Amino acid sequence: MQEVNLVLDHYDFFCPITGQKILWQDNCKSSPATCFIYVDYSQEFPFITPELLKLFEEKCDFEDEDDGLQPYQRFLLEIKYKPNLVVFNMNDSESSIMIRVGINMNYCVNEEE
Repeated sequence: MQEVNLVLDHYDFFCPITGQKILWQDNCKSSPATCFIYVDYSQEFPFITPELLKLFEEKCDFEDEDDGLQPYQRFLLEIKYKPNLVVFNMNDSESSIMIRVGINMNYCVNEEE
């Protein structure tokens, strides 16, 4: 997994694999290559693949005072060795709302056919 941090003047974000619009204004829609969309402010996933949801629920979705990590931070530790996963961390230049989008960069567009 790799992380890319972006500070944008907007939340328009297109999938780098399929070209589909993933984020705009106050809305989102996953592309076939999207693994997850996470909003820090609400601490929820508007979209997550079933495989990653299972991982999150089993290993990450709890508070642990000993490690001091939030569930999403624990989730990043669980997925950090996933090859070809790029997490785009985006916030706009006027607010502190962070939106994170995980993309499978190895997704084959021909799989849609």
